[in-house]
Amino acid sequence: MDKNNKSLLREIESLLKHPSQKNREIAFSKLWNGLCYACKMFGSPSYLSKVTFSDSIPVRRDGGWNFSVGIKPGIAISRKTGSVRRGAFFRVEFVEPGSVFTFIMSAMNLPNYLLGILANVILDMNSGYVKVGGFKTRGFGRVEIRNLSYEVVGFGGLIENGQGPQEKVLKGFNEEGKPWYDPMDESVSFDGSPVGLLSALSQLARKKLTKEERRG
Repeated sequence: MDKNNKSLLREIESLLKHPSQKNREIAFSKLWNGLCYACKMFGSPSYLSKVTFSDSIPVRRDGGWNFSVGIKPGIAISRKTGSVRRGAFFRVEFVEPGSVFTFIMSAMNLPNYLLGILANVILDMNSGYVKVGGFKTRGFGRVEIRNLSYEVVGFGGLIENGQGPQEKVLKGFNEEGKPWYDPMDESVSFDGSPVGLLSALSQLARKKLTKEERRG
């Protein structure tokens, strides 16, 4: 936003110099409508990230840690000659397959379709389409997320939809009386399970992204 949309930044700064409920709502609306999806989720130099990740901590099992670390040797190839580069021997430390870690991802005030983009990445990771970390082309980076759980905190986040004891609805980020909320967001229904929630959010994200591509 700082580099590519300086007029938006000046408008918001001007509104915030004269604080009032009306100006705050106008500033929120302009900011939200002017940011790309990546900045809405992960922030920019002038906008705080809405998504945070805790450190991944190894899981303890049978009195010990359920992980191990290995070392793989390698050599660098010269881009000019295509042969081994002199003195380019190196070692890579990696987490052994089968290691188990736990972590928490938190999202604050994101519309469901942006939660859906995150959900889509998690599903793609579990399918093997998305890898993390370095040396992915050498076979590293395969991660599978298991034993998922979720918690919805805040006003009107999760409600029963009346179709069964396990049927849930995650409300959209478009509450009445909040003009800076996302008017394009939608609620999602799912079977109550974490995987069901990820799938429902992912479907909403795909629909939203398809609409954006058509409009663009």
